[in-house]
Amino acid sequence: MSIEYYQANIIIPELIVYHSKYYTIQELDKMILERKEKLSQALGMIEKAIERNPQSGYIVDSLAWGLYKLGRYEEALLPMKKAYELLPFDPIINDHMGDILWNNGKRRSAKLYWKRSLSFNPEEEEVSKIKKKIKFGMD
Repeated sequence: MSIEYYQANIIIPELIVYHSKYYTIQELDKMILERKEKLSQALGMIEKAIERNPQSGYIVDSLAWGLYKLGRYEEALLPMKKAYELLPFDPIINDHMGDILWNNGKRRSAKLYWKRSLSFNPEEEEVSKIKKKIKFGMD
């Protein structure tokens, strides 16, 4: 475990209380979510950040993505739809929407969102992953 990860784990609660830049909270929580550690704690912090800034599509996306990582696919749909309403042209939001739809059995819709994601110039390392999902799905 890196020192940065350890430090982030310690300071996230303080950021919730003292920090007004919610994107920082979202970035730190996303780091925890991607490592699949302390998911419940991270989700709780993301929910607090949403209470303070409900119009941040990236924070709402983090909530949906955390639920997705926990296998709560159906529950992830509502916040994912909200994130999409807030940021419909974001490649990450469209990619996440595709993943969540796929795991809710909406395969055709998922592929449409992945294709949309490619049209919004995702990061280069994501392009091949998205293309693979379009071609083969997530099974």
